[in-house]
Amino acid sequence: MAEIKYTTENTAENQISSKSFIPGNANLLRQIQDWYLRQCDGEWQHFYGISIDTVVSQGDQLGWKIEIDLKDTDLEYQNFQIVKIISADLNDWLECNVLKNKFIGRADLSKLEMLLSVFLDWVADFNAVTIQGSSKN
Repeated sequence: MAEIKYTTENTAENQISSKSFIPGNANLLRQIQDWYLRQCDGEWQHFYGISIDTVVSQGDQLGWKIEIDLKDTDLEYQNFQIVKIISADLNDWLECNVLKNKFIGRADLSKLEMLLSVFLDWVADFNAVTIQGSSKN
């Protein structure tokens, strides 16, 4: 599968950076399951969770929408760089952001894996910073 490049935008620091995604990661569902299980503490799962749905956007663009609750997780107050793919092709789009304690990702029908990957990349980046920070003590 071909590599897909996308940009992240940190509006607070006015920075844009590039990342890439290679479709076909069989571990994405396992990683999402593992993240969810780590949040389950006897209470969290009764109020929060993950939803995956189909959507019809403006201009009748079909796509996916994922919402992942961040309330009472390690990610709740972490900075997230907005991710966007904007193309002249109306069937090639993706946008991820964090709003009101939720990771919200929307994308065309070919990018469900990529939505999950963007979230998991953020989790991995946060975990790497946390591990580095705790090892300096």
